[in-house]
Amino acid sequence: MTHPLDAPEFVQKLAVLRTVRRGMVAVLVVASTGFAMVVFFALGGVPLAGNRYTVHGISVIALAGVAATPFVLVAAYLAGRSKRAELVKRMDLDHPELVGPDVDAERLLNAYAGGQFAEAAVAFSCALFLAIVFHVISSPLLLACIGVIVAYLAARYPFEGRVKRWFDAETTALRARRASGTPPR
Repeated sequence: MTHPLDAPEFVQKLAVLRTVRRGMVAVLVVASTGFAMVVFFALGGVPLAGNRYTVHGISVIALAGVAATPFVLVAAYLAGRSKRAELVKRMDLDHPELVGPDVDAERLLNAYAGGQFAEAAVAFSCALFLAIVFHVISSPLLLACIGVIVAYLAARYPFEGRVKRWFDAETTALRARRASGTPPR
């Protein structure tokens, strides 16, 4: 028996999702590398805007970026989780007799993709902001923060097994809720 996500249209959607995620990581790596080359080779490590406020010789802005990075990762994770849950919750409101398994499969995949996009958008935008700030203040600490965010994006990559496990768990939960008449969560 084949998995519902092995259908050609779903394989194509997952390929697009993976391509977008790889593209985000590539943009961050290329932008950060480009900015680092400018900062270290063209500017000689001298900040464009200067570092007027420092703590033990480290820019306050860089310290703020380091402190914010864990919160960004948590916010990204929660944004993705929340978006997926919201889209799955809408499915609970459907009348099961009017919705077939193909529609359920498509909507579940869209919920997964929506969560992935929300999660990646939060992480990507913050990392890109840190790259721009790095270009201005020349603090290598910000490159480390960008590296952590890139590692997070790579760790949360939508591999086939991960997507199928999530899909199967949500399909089972959806069927159980519909069978029991449990109201939407």
